[in-house]
Amino acid sequence: MARWIIVGVVAFIGFVIVLAPPHLVTDLANESSDRRLVIDRPSGSAWAGQGELSLRLSEHRPPVGLGTFSWRIYPGGFSTVGVDWRLDGRTHRLSGELMLGNEIAVTLEGRMDAEFVNPFLAPYYINISGDFELDDIAAEIANDDIAALSGMLRWSGGDVVYRLSGKTNEVVLDPLIARANETPEGVSIVAKTNDSETAMMQARLDKAGWLHVGISRHFLDSVGQPWRGDAAADAMVVEVSEKIL
Repeated sequence: MARWIIVGVVAFIGFVIVLAPPHLVTDLANESSDRRLVIDRPSGSAWAGQGELSLRLSEHRPPVGLGTFSWRIYPGGFSTVGVDWRLDGRTHRLSGELMLGNEIAVTLEGRMDAEFVNPFLAPYYINISGDFELDDIAAEIANDDIAALSGMLRWSGGDVVYRLSGKTNEVVLDPLIARANETPEGVSIVAKTNDSETAMMQARLDKAGWLHVGISRHFLDSVGQPWRGDAAADAMVVEVSEKIL
C-alpha cells in the first residue's frame, strides 16, 4: 500500500510540474529583466508556451512590440537549463537557443525586414528599407556583461534616410555585411560593403551600458557628403549615444 501511495504522490507531482501555468515563466522573465522585456498574455504551460513579447530599451521610450514569443524548456546538463525559442511576427521570424546556468549563452538566426528594425533606429534619426538575414549570432553573458559576441548580419541594401547637422538626407546604399565581435571596451557590430574592408557604420555597447551608433568618414564620402576634418576613412566621425543598460 505504501508503495502505491508513493507512486501516486510522484505521479501527482509530475502531473503538476508538466501542467505548471506559463505565467511562472513569464513572471520570472519580466521581473528578472526589470520589466525591460515583458511577455504578456501567456498560454500553454511553463515548459512549452507562448506569449506576446515587448521590449523597452529606455525609460524615455515606449515599449516596442516584438511579436509572439514561443519557448520549450528542457534539461541542459548539470546545473543548466536549455530553452528553444522562436519569435514570430508579420515582419520577422527569429529563433535560437538559450542556455541558463552560471553563465548565459544565447544563439540567434533568422530573417527580418526593415519595418521591424526601424523603431529601434528612429531615436537616431535613421530610417531604412530592405531586409536582413542573421547567421549564427551567439552571445555569452557573465556577471551582467556580454563576455563574448560573434556572428554575421547581412542587409540587402536600399534607401536610407538620416539626419545630419539638422538636415534630412536620403541615399541608396549597396548591400552591407556586419560582423559582431567583442573588444576590451565592450561589444560591437561593424558594417562594411561587399567590396571594401573599410567600416561604413558601427553599433557599439560599452561595459557601462551605453549604446553608441556611428557612421564613418567612408560612409559620408560614399554618399557625397565628404567630411571636412582630418580623420581616417574608418573613423566614426558622427556618433550618437544612449544609455540602455
